[in-house]
Amino acid sequence: MSRERNSMRGNIMKNALFLTFVALISSAQVVPSGMKIAFVKTGEIFVMENGSQPRQLTHDGVPKSLPVWSKDGSKIAFNRDVDAKRALSEVVVIDENGHPVEQVLVRPAAEAPPEGLRYVESMEWISSDKIAVAGTQNIGLVETVVMDLKSGAEAYNILSNAGEGAVFSRDGSHFAYKDGTPHFSPEESWRPTLNVDDKPVYPETGKHVTFLSAPQWSSAGDRLAIIAEDYQTKMIDLVVWKSSGTVSKFRLDAATDKAFDLFWSGTAVYAQSGGRAWRVQDDIVSEVPKESAINPIKQAELEVKRREAVIHSAGGGRNDADFWCESCSLTVLPRKRSVTN
Repeated sequence: MSRERNSMRGNIMKNALFLTFVALISSAQVVPSGMKIAFVKTGEIFVMENGSQPRQLTHDGVPKSLPVWSKDGSKIAFNRDVDAKRALSEVVVIDENGHPVEQVLVRPAAEAPPEGLRYVESMEWISSDKIAVAGTQNIGLVETVVMDLKSGAEAYNILSNAGEGAVFSRDGSHFAYKDGTPHFSPEESWRPTLNVDDKPVYPETGKHVTFLSAPQWSSAGDRLAIIAEDYQTKMIDLVVWKSSGTVSKFRLDAATDKAFDLFWSGTAVYAQSGGRAWRVQDDIVSEVPKESAINPIKQAELEVKRREAVIHSAGGGRNDADFWCESCSLTVLPRKRSVTN
């Protein structure tokens, strides 16, 4: 009996050591060379890079969320809880060694408008000195507030009643959003409108369309694409706005499925729906095999999900992870974290 117990204990210890080894290997595999991860564990910010063990960067015991690497990977911004009597929340920026860089209150109580975003639901780096925080004001109204890290003040805010926040170009020089769809009015009275830099650009006044996608910026930030359906005729177009101010429409012949995947690849923009795909390049639209249209952002998001799963499998209550690399498939993703990610 004693030998059996000793053997059982030995097996348990071996299994425990094996599981520990698997966890360590998993942690190393999730951070290949050149990749860095910031995540929240027990309310604090940790980082991992190049297969190293996690390093804790904050130690104040205040709950934190939405860590996101800056565009150059040198800093981490995150949302930190504050007393509601002081502000809605606080944006904190630290370097990759945990040294404080900036602290900015979001909507200080003494200056807050009577209505506005109720919670910080997403955070995004717009440039090296500007961060956008966004959240819902009501069931359909989303407010995006752009914070100036240097002055600590709001640079500007953007309101969209389309249930989606503003979408920024990669270089941060432009933003786009949809409005004209107040949830408290009947759909036939809506006039959905695409706005760029707070100016309506599509459709023309009086025209009624339904947008079937979110606006998508080209990598250069000089073009914006969206899918629109005519409310009366039900004809579907791929609409492209150019920084010159011109707007072009490209008819997607035989498009019937209204679930669209829209994305840019280089200078071409692709639209996928059902089993069909279209490409617009050099102002020419053509139908292409679906297999030739691979969305790089979706591929990157799948890669993020895979690595997040490995982090969770390693244990330790890690969550809210953000990945950064200088040259890998994830570089196409915006420097943004959301509570829905």
